[in-house]
Amino acid sequence: MLGTTPDTSDRFFDLVTGVWCEWNWATREEGHAPTRTSRADAPDGYTLVLTRSVNGYLSMAGSTPLFLRDSVAGDPMPTRMARQDGEAVSSSPA
Repeated sequence: MLGTTPDTSDRFFDLVTGVWCEWNWATREEGHAPTRTSRADAPDGYTLVLTRSVNGYLSMAGSTPLFLRDSVAGDPMPTRMARQDGEAVSSSPA
């Protein structure tokens, strides 16, 4: 996560996980010092994982719910997302 340092990572870690709790996402902390990991599962099936490395830096990863290619729910998720002139653009399969 840009803008954090080992000296500020605990504060930012607590801020991010605090927001997840405020949103009533199912949140659990894992790992042991000096690392920290918190996982948040949103009600819509999305998951975010925040990790403090052994060196004190923060990283975040996420996953989406499964989108079936032939789903009756609509088009599948885009195959690629990029930024163009400051705007997010995506391309879906044809």
